[in-house]
Amino acid sequence: MVDADIPDYAASEALFFVKGNAAQAQKIARTARVEIIETTYLDELDETMVRARLSPGDTVDAAVARLKAQKGVVSAQPNILYQVLGGSARAKGVGLHGIKLGGKGKVSGTILMIDSPVDTGNAALKGAKITQQIFAENATPSAHGTAIAEILVGTGSSGGVAQGASLISLAAFEPASEKSWLSTSAKLLKASNAAPKYAPQVVNLSFGAKLLDPKLDQMLDVFERKGICVVAAAGNGGGGPVKYPARKATAFAVTAVSGNGKTAYAAASKGPEIDIAAWGVGMLAATPGGWRSVSGTSF
Repeated sequence: MVDADIPDYAASEALFFVKGNAAQAQKIARTARVEIIETTYLDELDETMVRARLSPGDTVDAAVARLKAQKGVVSAQPNILYQVLGGSARAKGVGLHGIKLGGKGKVSGTILMIDSPVDTGNAALKGAKITQQIFAENATPSAHGTAIAEILVGTGSSGGVAQGASLISLAAFEPASEKSWLSTSAKLLKASNAAPKYAPQVVNLSFGAKLLDPKLDQMLDVFERKGICVVAAAGNGGGGPVKYPARKATAFAVTAVSGNGKTAYAAASKGPEIDIAAWGVGMLAATPGGWRSVSGTSF
């Protein structure tokens, strides 16, 4: 899996955040010459997120600047685009890290993943404790989300590294093309706002973007204050810089190595932010309808 060359943000949208009510947001939108698409209250930040549509010919930079100048606007930003980063027996590979599979449910606690939809009916997840909440318009199960879930809590022949833990899947990505699953700041903020309610010990973020996302950064600071460990994929940028949110100081940035534990994944992003290297090349993982060999810092 190699990162796709995608735009940094949605070309015809902007986000702004207010403390006031919907009427105030409407007034701000009219003055800034944008049209409100939706509003969402983010109780973890005590702010209302407003997703707005730009007029034809307008630019994101210009709209964000107008919104920032409006009285009552806490902040404004682009609606950043994110992508998911994502044939041998698994026991040998994870054994390199001192992990023994086949624990048959001995791991406790709660892991939360924000990713693409999981095929919860997959045979390799039968009996696993999975709760899924959808934040995307398209809830079609994906290979990426299903593989991540199976690697974590799978109950099949390979077994998940945390088999027995409860898994919360907050699905915020949807297909943009045959090979590309994308999300936005708006969808990820909705999902991350819901995350603390599930009281997870660990949050798995196998996605990334080039730009730092100011409001999502604030939400990850909430996770830090609540004692939630954030683990994020470094990215598959072919040696380019580590993606956000993995490069955030309070996140554990994970890169991938081959099954021998010595060879770095050729497409992995690189940088001083990397904290952990683990097997993620040529790993067999469950996907909707079967199995697939997967490689990437996600895995």
